[in-house]
Amino acid sequence: MECRSCGAQLPPDAQVCPECGASASRLQQLPRHRRKALHGIIAAAAAIVVIAGVLFWYFITTDRDTNNEVKEAINDMRFSDAEVRMNSVHIFQPSDLELRKSLIAAGHESEERQNVALLQRIAAIREQYDASELAPFRGVIDQLEAKAEPDLYVSLCSEYESGKYADVIVGFKTLAERGYERSRDYLFLAHAHISGNLKDLAEATEMTEPEAEQRLMRLIGFADASKLIFSSDSYAAPYLEGFWESVDGSMLVSGDKVTCNLPGIEGDQPCTIHDGGIYLASDSKTPVYTFEVFNANTLICDRVEDGVSCTLRKQG
Repeated sequence: MECRSCGAQLPPDAQVCPECGASASRLQQLPRHRRKALHGIIAAAAAIVVIAGVLFWYFITTDRDTNNEVKEAINDMRFSDAEVRMNSVHIFQPSDLELRKSLIAAGHESEERQNVALLQRIAAIREQYDASELAPFRGVIDQLEAKAEPDLYVSLCSEYESGKYADVIVGFKTLAERGYERSRDYLFLAHAHISGNLKDLAEATEMTEPEAEQRLMRLIGFADASKLIFSSDSYAAPYLEGFWESVDGSMLVSGDKVTCNLPGIEGDQPCTIHDGGIYLASDSKTPVYTFEVFNANTLICDRVEDGVSCTLRKQG
């Protein structure tokens, strides 16, 4: 019998090993077949560890290269390629994995011209990550914004001109939040079209009625602001209030009271103004003049009868 601790030969009745001092509980020799099985298990475990180490090294090397390729593909704006390559990564994903996913999603939105969603996503990315984390991708982010912002602005202006006022609210709001002053103006006018009166416009734009009135007056001459003013009596009233005069005659507007002394309306006759026209008090169906706003202090009246224009300027 031999000691299982040190392998020394032991006397038949030994209670301890004379060589290493192992106790009797460790002196019992395993049968030969069990020793062989134990050696096999140890060898198999060692082989597994070696294979796992080789695979581990392989995946680390492969994934490191793949991650670099993903980064290059994103920066080259090859977003589908980046997505395919990223799906082949097995272990050791980069710390900026979620950032890469967000940029790939932004790239697809750019390709599909989903510019509102794209700009909102970029805004969220800038808020979530600091400058050092964004530094490796700053170029592609700038490119996406540079392409999306003007493209979105042009498409929104086209929709606005088509009368799709409700459809452009979110888009112009997105651009306005990014510092586009003209988008703020379009956003305000789109709300004006939808609101229809000064009170609702003030609520929609979170202004007081005097503030909304002043903003609307300042925008005369931009887009269809002048047309918009005369589409609503509520918007037209503040603009028309006062004394208007030209070489041909005059018009005085004081609240609901309007008196005109113009060709076709002589002798300071009482009139009404609504739906973009001047009406005789006795005739509410056909206007004598229609309006066109030239600027904040100039009103062009076109006589319905013969199309002759009369330019009125606000006094004082």
